[in-house]
Amino acid sequence: MVQENLFEVVDRLQGIVDELRKLLYGDDNMRVVGIVKEFDLLRRDVATLHDEVERLKRRRPNIWLWVLGFLMFSGGVTFGMVGLFNLDGGHIFDLPATVALWLAGVLTMMSLLMFLGGFGWLDRG
Repeated sequence: MVQENLFEVVDRLQGIVDELRKLLYGDDNMRVVGIVKEFDLLRRDVATLHDEVERLKRRRPNIWLWVLGFLMFSGGVTFGMVGLFNLDGGHIFDLPATVALWLAGVLTMMSLLMFLGGFGWLDRG
C-alpha cells in the first residue's frame, strides 16, 4: 500500500514537472509560448526600442534646410496661383500657364525634401 502511494506521488510529481516545463519553455504542439521564450522576445524588443531611441537622439534638425523648404513651398504656391490665373487668359509674369504649373509642382516636391532634411528625418547614409 505504501508502494502504491509512493508510485502515485512520483507520477503526480512527474506531471507537475511536465507542466512546469511546458510553462517555462512552452509547447510547440499546443502553440503555447513559454515564459523563458517570452522573456527573450521581450528583451529583444527592448533592445530594438533602445536602438530606435538612440537613433532619434542623434537626429539633428537643420533650420536652414527648413527655411529653404519653406521658401520653395511659398514659391511653388505662388507659381501655382500664377499658373491657374494664366489658364484663364491672364498675363502675370508673362509665363505660360503650363510652365508656371510645372514650376509649382517641381518647387513643391523639392520643398518636401527640404522639409524632411530640415526636420532631421533624412540621413546622409
